[in-house]
Amino acid sequence: MSSYDTSFRARLPDIKAAVATALTNLRSAVEILKERVGEGINGTDGVIRAYQGLELHKEISRAASQLYLDGHYANAVEAAVKALNGLVRLRSGLELDGTTLMEKAFSPNSPLLKFNPLACQSDKDEQKGYMQMFAGAVSGLRNPRAHGFVKDDPERALEFIAFVSLLAKILDEATA
Repeated sequence: MSSYDTSFRARLPDIKAAVATALTNLRSAVEILKERVGEGINGTDGVIRAYQGLELHKEISRAASQLYLDGHYANAVEAAVKALNGLVRLRSGLELDGTTLMEKAFSPNSPLLKFNPLACQSDKDEQKGYMQMFAGAVSGLRNPRAHGFVKDDPERALEFIAFVSLLAKILDEATA
């Protein structure tokens, strides 16, 4: 027997212990990853927990949350944008809908609702950008779901609803 064989055999208990420790660490890592990814129903547990942790605008939450939690993701997105549309209508006093409402309410030239003093070109550009985001939410998020069949996954729906909620919060800060 060579000195290598003797040395290896002498270290075998340490090697076995190191392998056992490595396996335990790997199992723990896999469990942590499973928890973070959310291996529950349809792989959505982690996303659902994230949704529940959001501080959504009160009206957006009222319109969308139960639909979202029931798994009706596209309907939740559509309901969130409809609620935003209603909030803009209420704040502006306009009886319009959709992109026409957003363009009239937030026009950088003569807005009914302003996000800043419109004192310089940068202010007008910001006003126009917000107008386009509101109009984009209606045409890009609500309309496809209202006029066709869209299947949203939980993560994408969460992101859309959070975006709509942010717009509603920004609307709350707008001045007449």
